Amino acid sequence: TGAGIAVATNAGLTVTDGRVARTLTAFHGLPNNHAYAVAAIGTRLFVGTLGGLAEVEAMKVGRTFSVSNSRLPHNWVNAVASFEGRLFIGTYGGGVASLMPSGEIVVHDETEKTDVNPGAMAIVGRTLYVGTLSSGALVLDIDSGRWTRLGAILGSANVTAIAATDRYVFFGTDSGIARIERSALS
Repeated sequence: TGAGIAVATNAGLTVTDGRVARTLTAFHGLPNNHAYAVAAIGTRLFVGTLGGLAEVEAMKVGRTFSVSNSRLPHNWVNAVASFEGRLFIGTYGGGVASLMPSGEIVVHDETEKTDVNPGAMAIVGRTLYVGTLSSGALVLDIDSGRWTRLGAILGSANVTAIAATDRYVFFGTDSGIARIERSALS
C-alpha cells in the first residue's frame, strides 16, 4: 500500500500511513470482522476473512467473494499470496483457489477439502508453499501447475508457518522447525 502497512486483525483490516491508522470492518463492507490475511496487487488489497475475501482500494471495499457469489471453495480465508497479478487463496476446509487477473476464481482440485493454516503461505521464486493443518505442506510449481505434498520429511503434518531465504525454506510445525534446501524441493 505504498509507504503504509496493512494488518489483518480480529477487528478488521487496519492500514497505517506512518502517522494515521484507519480500520475497515464489516460495517464498512468486509465480509467479516475476523481478518486472517492480507496481500496487495498494485493499489488493491485483498483481505481474507472468516466470511470470505474482500477487495479493497483507497480504503473502500469494492468486491467481495464468498461461496454464495463466486467459485470460492470456502468462506473461511486463512492465507493469501500475490504473484504476477494472480492471488492465491488458502481456505480452511476448501483448499487453495486462485483469483485470476480476469476476476475469475479457479479452484485447485488437487487441494480440495484441505485446511490451510492461518498465514501459512509463501511464494519463493516461482513456487507456492502452503502449510496445512493435517496434510503437511502443499507445493505448487506455478509454471507447470503441478502440486506435490511434503509430509514425513517435515516431522509433522501440521505446518503452521513458512519462511524462506535464497537457499532454504523453513517450515514451522507443531513439533519444531524443518529447514530444507530449496534445491532439494525442486
